[in-house]
Amino acid sequence: MAGCGDPVPEEVRADFPLPDLVTAEAPVRAALEDRHARAAQDRGNAEAWGALARVLHAHDFDASALEAYRRAETLAPADPEWPYLRGVLLRNVDPGAARESLERASLLGVRSPALPIHLGELALEAGDEEEARRHFEAALGGETEPFAQLGLARLTLAAGEVEKARELLAAAAARRPDLREAHLLLATVHRRLGDAEASELASLRAAAIDETTPPPDPLFQRVGEQGVSSRWHTRRGAFHATRGQLDEAEAEYRRALRASPGSATLQAQLGAVLILRSASFDEGLELLREASRSSGGTSLEVQAKLGSALLVGGRLVEASAVLDSVLAELPTHADALVGRAAIHRRLGELEAERAVLERGLAAHPGDLRFRRGLGEVAVLRRDLATAEVMWRRQLEVDPAAHATRYDLAKTLADQGRTDEAATLLERGLDLAPNSSRFALYLAWMLATSPQASVRDPARAEELALRVRGQQPQSAQAADVLAAALAAQGRWEEATASQSEAVRLASRPGDPGAPLRAAYEQRLGLYRAGTPYVQPR
Repeated sequence: MAGCGDPVPEEVRADFPLPDLVTAEAPVRAALEDRHARAAQDRGNAEAWGALARVLHAHDFDASALEAYRRAETLAPADPEWPYLRGVLLRNVDPGAARESLERASLLGVRSPALPIHLGELALEAGDEEEARRHFEAALGGETEPFAQLGLARLTLAAGEVEKARELLAAAAARRPDLREAHLLLATVHRRLGDAEASELASLRAAAIDETTPPPDPLFQRVGEQGVSSRWHTRRGAFHATRGQLDEAEAEYRRALRASPGSATLQAQLGAVLILRSASFDEGLELLREASRSSGGTSLEVQAKLGSALLVGGRLVEASAVLDSVLAELPTHADALVGRAAIHRRLGELEAERAVLERGLAAHPGDLRFRRGLGEVAVLRRDLATAEVMWRRQLEVDPAAHATRYDLAKTLADQGRTDEAATLLERGLDLAPNSSRFALYLAWMLATSPQASVRDPARAEELALRVRGQQPQSAQAADVLAAALAAQGRWEEATASQSEAVRLASRPGDPGAPLRAAYEQRLGLYRAGTPYVQPR
């Protein structure tokens, strides 16, 4: 900030008109007018101009944002944040000016892990390969290492070092599975190396990722935090929704709808989140119907969400009509195909469901819902070999598909392949160490497998105790703990835990109730000094 007695430079004292805000959403207009008034009131305050610049930047008023950043930098030439953010904004507009601004920020000591990645990419685009290599290597060993490995892979590939590029890209993709660009380039590298299968797998992994992944950047994150438009709220809502954080998703979509009232798309997005919350189903369905009316029934995305909601509500005839109308317009619409397949499942029409899912997989090979669905159909048809192929492929594309991993482990265990099931579950715990579902099923395998080489009752006890600590009212957890204790010959403790499982399963409405007879049978075994072992 300029000192109180310092004269304000002429270029900063000049008028700063806001861009045309006639079409801007009300929250955006209010935020900009507020920040503009503060900067105009205190023209010598660099932070005031920077705050205005961030709001302009967040809402794509690029020319005005650049000027506000310039004024902030003029007033505080030693502050690296302003040339840094100006350089980020110039990145895709004027690469030369962006590089100059970012280098100035670097000399001022800016603290952003993304800086060497930006400078490396700009140097690479300018043909300055040695400079690019220097910047990428400077980013190795930190949180931006996968992005640095991606940049170095581009350099090595350009130099004809295909195998080295493959190693770099494989490391980047392993560290950041969501780094779409690494998978895309890896597909090209595998193809050049003659490995068609690996190339296809990398392509599928890239197709399963919706957006380009930027490097972590806390300074630019502060820009995003200023976003108050419906677009920003929608982005945050989608982020929360994909993680199952429905309260947060609902709040963001409601803010988006307040910013852009009457938007059929936003009504549909909010409605879809409310549908997932049974207590809000009616409100969600009404919002989706309103969105359909607002769009005149012409928005395929809105109609697909309405059809899916009707399906959730069990209104199959109406859901079929809506989804079929979408597919008549666009036969490959992914959400409509998923919904249509689900209707066939409800009606027991497995062959029709399989046909729809195969059509979806052919049109959207990166959409893992179709592989999962085909695996489920195969299990229902007792075609376990096909289910295994589908689910293993899905896990190759997305190792974090935890529901599929669990179902595949169960399918393998049902075939007596408990060693393979246990391996899958161990990997699941590596990826999701807090998963009680993986922990309990793995404990069951380790305590009761018919394969002696799989059994490890001490580890089974450790896992079961962990889940019991988290879920003391779980009959299943008490049952698994009892099996682990019995496998160690600790009959008194096993009997006590199994008696608790029976007691818990005897409560009205307890999820363990259907297994009460099995629990009682195992209780008899333990009282007789016999461990339970799964039949082969």
